[in-house]
Amino acid sequence: MFSKQGMTMVETLVYVAVLVVLLLAITGMLFSMTRSYAAFVGARNLNASASIALERMTREIRAANSITAGSSVFDTSPGRLTIVGPATTTEFYIAGDTLYVRENGVDSGALTRSGVSVDSLVFRQLDSGISSGVRIELTLSAVTGTTTKTEQFSAFSVLRNSYH
Repeated sequence: MFSKQGMTMVETLVYVAVLVVLLLAITGMLFSMTRSYAAFVGARNLNASASIALERMTREIRAANSITAGSSVFDTSPGRLTIVGPATTTEFYIAGDTLYVRENGVDSGALTRSGVSVDSLVFRQLDSGISSGVRIELTLSAVTGTTTKTEQFSAFSVLRNSYH
């Protein structure tokens, strides 16, 4: 029938070994999921920062009447762009590794999220003689743990109110 004896030492070692293998597998999966989630958050912050920054810059450029060439820096990084609109003078610039906007001399805040750094910002002024435009080249990096994700973004916008 049933034995009243306990488990043998061999059975105990086999059960402990199986339990250790299962715990190691579960722990490895948890660490992998944590790293994947951190990479996902970094990529999401990177893309959100690029989207917000490029959308704001292109919208402001479209509404502008002119570009202030004297206080703008073109064709090199870090670039700086100063545009004059109907009611505001807007400046886009980098301080440290963050992209900022200033309106009428007052800082309006950062356009990039924390944890995202601006590696390069280049503005290129294009003038066809009929209209003016600005090409924006932006390189962002996000560091999460030991992973660094870097991406390049670009946009182009024509000053709608600048027809010659």
